[in-house]
Amino acid sequence: MLLNYAEVLPGKYKPGSCEAELVSIYAKARFNQGWCYESYANRALEADSTSGNEVSRSVLKLFGYSEYEYLQSTRIDPLFPSPYKNLGILYANIYQDKKKAIANLKQYLKYAPGDPQAESIREYVNKLQGLSE
Repeated sequence: MLLNYAEVLPGKYKPGSCEAELVSIYAKARFNQGWCYESYANRALEADSTSGNEVSRSVLKLFGYSEYEYLQSTRIDPLFPSPYKNLGILYANIYQDKKKAIANLKQYLKYAPGDPQAESIREYVNKLQGLSE
């Protein structure tokens, strides 16, 4: 279950204030925790596929932890773009959920339009949209 961070969402505190910075730092910490879970899961997934095994429950569990942390990060600081990109990739590649992948990648592009990978992400979104029709 996701926690309710309505009291600490951006906009409640003046930009640049200590409180706003703390919210941002906490969101980034949750994002980094998710990234660590995803990194471990990807390594285990590679080991499973190299050995010819099916994807193990423990690998899927790690991806689930990763998803949870990314979602927490977006709840804490909805304007922080990185979790949306990682959620989009996770939904597209692991869970095969094109709708969630597209929605999260679009959010990412909304909050990080100047990202060096923005064009390739737009192309990927277009490809996913073509596949989901």
